[in-house]
Amino acid sequence: MIEADILQAIRTLLIDNTGLGLNGHTCLISLNPNVPPKIPRGGMFFVRLCPNRSDFPLEEQDYQQLAERMVITIVPYVRIDLDPADSAEALLFEQSRGLYRAKDEIIQCLAGKMLFDQAGQPMLREHLRVTFCGEPDYDQENRIAWLTIDVNAVFDRW
Repeated sequence: MIEADILQAIRTLLIDNTGLGLNGHTCLISLNPNVPPKIPRGGMFFVRLCPNRSDFPLEEQDYQQLAERMVITIVPYVRIDLDPADSAEALLFEQSRGLYRAKDEIIQCLAGKMLFDQAGQPMLREHLRVTFCGEPDYDQENRIAWLTIDVNAVFDRW
């Protein structure tokens, strides 16, 4: 299943190529970016990859081919130390744990990258495209903050 391969490849890129300290327990594939996560132990950052909507361009489908544009929503989370809710400067800007650092690292890691299968063949029709970033949000009770980043992956189903 190509979707599974794409999600796993993006997960590997995020773990291996960001300075967020991610691992198999802090970079997870999830179903819904809107459902509160189970908060993993350790580290300032954790990330969820959520398969989102897809569309199928009409001009790129017939009995010989079917192209799909899949959106993957990536949700980086940061821990809120003792940040006051009325001031977001540290939460957004701090280099060691800010949301904008996580956003920047994820975008640099994925934008314009090609994904390859185990045989070294491209999995995608075009490079990954970062298309949207949602507004920051937080949960004071669980002491986390997050935002969403949408990435497009275009591939041929057959």
